[in-house]
Amino acid sequence: RLHWAELDFEGAGERVFEVSVGGEVVLDRLDVVAETGGRRRAMVREVAVVADPGGAVVVGFRRDGRDNPFLSGLELLPVPTT
Repeated sequence: RLHWAELDFEGAGERVFEVSVGGEVVLDRLDVVAETGGRRRAMVREVAVVADPGGAVVVGFRRDGRDNPFLSGLELLPVPTT
């Protein structure tokens, strides 16, 4: 799970970015303020991913607006096995 809460910008379009997990784009042109309807509002997106053979999960960001991308929190949860 990827967590955000925009604390700096108040308007939509001020911070826009791309998020990739495991080399694949999972969120394109993410704008937290536009998604949540305002500043200081939480947002969570759940993304299914498999760790690489070394056990790593790579999360990447690409700036697409006036300021740098950010992430407020990250949860890595195991998938239950049956």
